[in-house]
Amino acid sequence: MDVKLVARTLDLFELFAAERRPLPLTELARLLNVPASSCLAMARTLVSRGYLYEVRKRGGYYPTRRLQTIAAAIDATDPVVDIVHPHLVALRDASRETAVLGKIQGTSVTYLDVVESEQAIRYTRQPGELRPLHANSIGKAIFAELASDAQQALGAQLSFERFTDASVADLPALVAQTARFRELGWAENFGESAPELSAIAVALTLDGDWYGLSVVGPTERIRQHRDTHAALLVDAKARLLAEQGRG
Repeated sequence: MDVKLVARTLDLFELFAAERRPLPLTELARLLNVPASSCLAMARTLVSRGYLYEVRKRGGYYPTRRLQTIAAAIDATDPVVDIVHPHLVALRDASRETAVLGKIQGTSVTYLDVVESEQAIRYTRQPGELRPLHANSIGKAIFAELASDAQQALGAQLSFERFTDASVADLPALVAQTARFRELGWAENFGESAPELSAIAVALTLDGDWYGLSVVGPTERIRQHRDTHAALLVDAKARLLAEQGRG
């Protein structure tokens, strides 16, 4: 459940990222669909903390670079992304497809790092995006590694929304599918969230929790190089685990 004030604050920064221009208070309130009084209180608080400034009197508000500075400091010391990022770059270069690091948070997969393919037609996403667990290769790879009781508890919370005809329809089907993936050592998603997109993934433990690596791209290309991508991912997993063992 969202905390309203936190959600509104994040909505405000995402709005500035989308609009990329100073916004007067009345327009901020309208675009955020919040009362002007609440919007004014939020803006004044952010101004007092150095996150917003008024470009000129009644000329609208705009974020300062304080948020960027804080985000850069956090990003520079991420305990997991810092370790995995070079391996994602290597995966991207070897597969020529987009490489992703993610983990299950609640009932979704959160993307923690994305290294985009350099091909003209490619899979494009941003860190922080959430994807449906039951229709995502990383979600399936991690789910496959969970104990049966954990699978049942997590699966009972899933909506099993049908994004395409290939989407898994219910928990028994997901359990059966991921049992096969566990034997393979990697998971796949062919057109389950969108017909034109597919992915291969592996799960591994980092810092005591489950994470996933995936290679994502157009369905035709992923299908054509399925076994090669799987081998690249298995090798990347082995290298990461070996690094942890030496650390």
